[in-house]
Amino acid sequence: MAKAKRRTKKTRIRDEAGPEWQRWFDEVKRRRERLTSPRYRPLVISRAVVDGEERVVARQKSVPVPVKKIVDQVVNLKALGISLDIESIREVWGEVVGLEIARDTALYSFKNGIVTIDVHSPTLFQELRAFYAEDIKKDLRDKWPLSVPLVDVKYRLARKSPS
Repeated sequence: MAKAKRRTKKTRIRDEAGPEWQRWFDEVKRRRERLTSPRYRPLVISRAVVDGEERVVARQKSVPVPVKKIVDQVVNLKALGISLDIESIREVWGEVVGLEIARDTALYSFKNGIVTIDVHSPTLFQELRAFYAEDIKKDLRDKWPLSVPLVDVKYRLARKSPS
């Protein structure tokens, strides 16, 4: 025994409308596809004052990017770029300050061209900041291995000594 097809209000309206309904449905489908496609980016129009003149500025609205894609890019950058940068800075730091000072210091961070060094001895910390800061910065700039320019060298007193 064949089941009778249950007709809902929507199917009755669709059947009665005929090809017009199908054209409308296809148009809505095309619009949705266009709006969700990665190539479609609507314009955002705003007013801005540039050099004392008010101008209308149009820019494309940003497209949402999946979090997985961003995380993968960050992981790849850190794995390839940052670790190599830090290792090359460590090597140059050891050459510039010598083995004895390099043993009591450690590279803490490198961000926006600023190298931050952890110093494990308060006496050495004061000595580096007061007497050797400019000489070390000059020598680091001469031997600098990265394309990012060295802006400054900062020292911070480490909380724990290396063991």
